[in-house]
Amino acid sequence: MQLLQQGLGDGFLISQVSCRSAFGRALEDGTADVVLSDTEALGFAHLSLLEHVRAARRPVPVVLFSADERVATAVEAMRRGAADYLLKPHQQILLARSLAGAVASSPWRAYAPEVKLTPSEISRELRSPLLAIDGFAQALARETQGIANDNATRYVKRLLYNVRYMGNLVDRLGAAGR
Repeated sequence: MQLLQQGLGDGFLISQVSCRSAFGRALEDGTADVVLSDTEALGFAHLSLLEHVRAARRPVPVVLFSADERVATAVEAMRRGAADYLLKPHQQILLARSLAGAVASSPWRAYAPEVKLTPSEISRELRSPLLAIDGFAQALARETQGIANDNATRYVKRLLYNVRYMGNLVDRLGAAGR
């Protein structure tokens, strides 16, 4: 997992599941943006993991890896909806590119209009990027303190104010959904 994290960089939070029930919970609670799995992991029979993910309330892209070099298996995996199919042993850079591409191309990244999320789910989805923006804004404020011109200082203050304002809206949205 450490090698995977190094290959992907800071943009990904990696979680590992050790059983089918934990896998199902990760899919249903919306914490997964992409699934990376061996074709036979967690006791799923030949590529049935793809159907399990597709049946989830919030299906996510699946990147499979396998020692099975048969073209027919790779083609079947892609037909069943795999975002990518990598052979073992795979190079770390190829894996990182595959995962990043799968996440970027996921229709869930754009929140398609037909998706029905509750207010508390929307609040949870908004919280993570908002915290990232807040962190970057605070770092920017620290790094530019005393050296930025008045306009730059004003922009940073506006950014910090608006992040707090959005945080309050997200909190209210979450409370409304409870």
